[in-house]
Formats: sequence, C-alpha cells, structure tokens
Amino acid sequence: MELLVKNEENVAVDWSNVLISTEPELLNLENVKNIVYQDEGPEAKLIGYSIQPYSDEKLGFLASHKQLKVTILKPNSSIEETKLYFVKAVPNEVPTQAEYVSETKIFIKEVLFFNYIVPELDKFYPGERWGPKCYLAHNEVIVLEELQSRGFSMREKLFDEESINAALSALARMHAASLGAEARLGKPLIEIFPEAFQETGIQEYGKQLMWFKAGVKVAVAVAEQLGLDASQIPEACQEVFEANKPSRSLQNVVSHSDPWSNNFMFNKDKPPLCYVVDFQLVRYSPPGYDIAMLLYLTASQKLREVRGEAMVSHYYSTLCETLAMYDPPIEPPSFSDIVKGMEEQKLGALVTAMIYLPTVLLDGALGATVMNNPVTYAKYVYNDRRDVVLSNMKRDTMYDSRIKEVVTELHEFSKRLHNLPMPC
Repeated sequence: MELLVKNEENVAVDWSNVLISTEPELLNLENVKNIVYQDEGPEAKLIGYSIQPYSDEKLGFLASHKQLKVTILKPNSSIEETKLYFVKAVPNEVPTQAEYVSETKIFIKEVLFFNYIVPELDKFYPGERWGPKCYLAHNEVIVLEELQSRGFSMREKLFDEESINAALSALARMHAASLGAEARLGKPLIEIFPEAFQETGIQEYGKQLMWFKAGVKVAVAVAEQLGLDASQIPEACQEVFEANKPSRSLQNVVSHSDPWSNNFMFNKDKPPLCYVVDFQLVRYSPPGYDIAMLLYLTASQKLREVRGEAMVSHYYSTLCETLAMYDPPIEPPSFSDIVKGMEEQKLGALVTAMIYLPTVLLDGALGATVMNNPVTYAKYVYNDRRDVVLSNMKRDTMYDSRIKEVVTELHEFSKRLHNLPMPC
C-alpha cells in the first residue's frame, strides 16, 4: 500500500522570506505550507515556524512528541497570529526506541490509520467528533490538531466516573463511525485495508514477545510478594494472543485498543467533551474489547464493581444516539452482544492491563529517565523490569495499589481459567 501525504495542494503565496527554526529532517517548508493551507486556507500568509519538544516528561513510550509553532498573517489583517500543532515522530533521538518502532511497524500503522481509515470513518459521519484533526501523516511524522491550546487536557491516571463516561462516549462515537462506514461500504474495513489492522500491540515473536515476557515476570513477582500461588499466571497470560484476534461470532469495529489515561483529552465542559488520541495499536475487535480495556486501565476495582454496569449502559446510549443520526439510521448491535463481547474480552483486557500498567503508570519524569537511556531502556523493555516496578511500588502508593489490584484479579482468573467466557 503506497503511503500518501494528505492534501498536497500548492499554496499561492510568497514563501521566500519565511523564518524557519526547525529540525530539517522532521518537517520541511512544503509540509508546513500544506498544514497552513488545510487549517487556515490559501490566503493566510506564513511568517515563520519552529519546532520544539512538547514536554520534558514522557507523554508516551512509542514516539517523540513535539510542538509546531506557526506564525501567520490572515487576510486583511496586520496582526501576526500564532497557531500550534501537535507533532508525533519516530523517536530517532533514542536509537533503541526507534529500532523497536521500526520492527513493530506501530508508527506506519498510525500513518495508515489517518490516511486511509479516518477518511472512511469521517465520510457522512453525523455525530460529535471523537478525535483530533490530522493535517499530515507521513512515514516518520504525524501532525495533528493541538488540543491543549483549545482547552483540552489529560486527567489523573486513575479516572473518576465522570471521566470514564466521557472516555466511553468518545469510544462509542468512534465505534459508531466504524459501523457507519461499513454500512455504506457494504463490507468490513479489515477486508479493504488489512494492513491497517495488523497486530502491533502484543505479538508472539520478536521484540514484542520479549516485552510481553518481561511483563509476565512482573505479574509473577508481584503475586509471589502478595503470598499468592503464581504458577498458573503465565498460562492465563497466553490467552491474550487469542483475545487480540477479530471475533468470529460478534460484530467487530475499529477499536482503539490502547485506552489508558494519557490517550484521552478532556475539555472543561460539564460533562466534559473527550477526544481519544494515539492510534498506534488500533485493532478490529468487538466493541467490548475497548470497554473492558478502558475499565481495567483507568478505573479502580471498586468503581468497576459498583458502577460498571451503569458505565457500560452510558457507552451504549451514546452508541445508539450516534447511529440514530445517520440517514437512514443504522441498527446498533444489541446490548447483550456488547456485554457478551466485554465478558469474553475481560481476561485479555486484564492481561493487557497487567503488561501495560507498570509502564504507563510511571510518573513522566521517571518514565523519561528509564526510557531515554539506551541501557536502562533495553533492560526494561526486553529483559527484566521487576526492579524498576517493585521499587516504584514502594515509593508510590497509588501505583502500588493499582498493580496489586490487577495482579490479584489476574490470579483469581488464572484459578478458574478453563471456566471463563472466551472469545469465539
């Protein structure tokens, strides 16, 4: 599949005096011309642009995050305006990370998502937006709407019910767009764009298998520290590979598949509008996969047990409302199928949460320290992260309780492994 840069129109302005402060290999003048054209139209005059790091902390672990700052003059105005854009790039400044990204093809997958899947999801979609606008998606760089400058921000890594409901609404709108696209196209999106749904999260070979096995070591170590019999945890963890495949009996949708806290941005409305971001692990799965994953990655066990049913009902209401906006309206999956899919995906979601949470719950400064050093990165990702995780559990009470919760529940699942609902 040929990779395309979006909307390569020529902009009819004089660019000869543009002031540039940037990384030449990341974005060039022609790229910025196209971004300004899409966002502001052909009459906006570019005065200058620069790129700087987005944050000193580690916002994510599979890309380099930067900010594009553009200065423009709008038609009939003498006042310069500044526009900001969010830039994701292959983390070439950390070769070990860049090697992992290249081997697993996670960056290319997100490029495919924005260039091929999103246009189909957006076509005739009548509902509230569910993600940021994309202005450029190329082999090593993606430029997106800068949500923070529009009043959006991340929230605490342990969500309350309001935040979970807003995140579920964003996922429901994305799932509705998937169902709408397939109703229009008359066939599953995975048949049209199979490359865009190739597994990039947890694989049974290569570096991702090494990453997975290092995560299982953590689960076993924490279980043993809690005095639990960890002997069946490795076998339970193996079920995640089957759970990652599309369902043969339930309706599948474009699934985000990585719904941890940093992948949601909220505005200040009451209730808040939420956008989902970061699509490097997108899958083709039943809607229940994203729901189960979100609840395990962002909610406490108590909140799941007390309010889980109400939160799933909230998701379903948003899904039905969005599908009803289409002309003609689209029939939603039954609520029982949503619940069945979620029950079948619980073990896979729990295992994935156990693999991800010790890393994504690290505070940004510690994450940057570990991930930006080639030696500590290689040990943590490919070999053994137990020392980092166990020592951080002693320092951070929230981190400690979340890891212990998930391991305890995983231990319980492992004891009744062969009696659990499984994907089919």
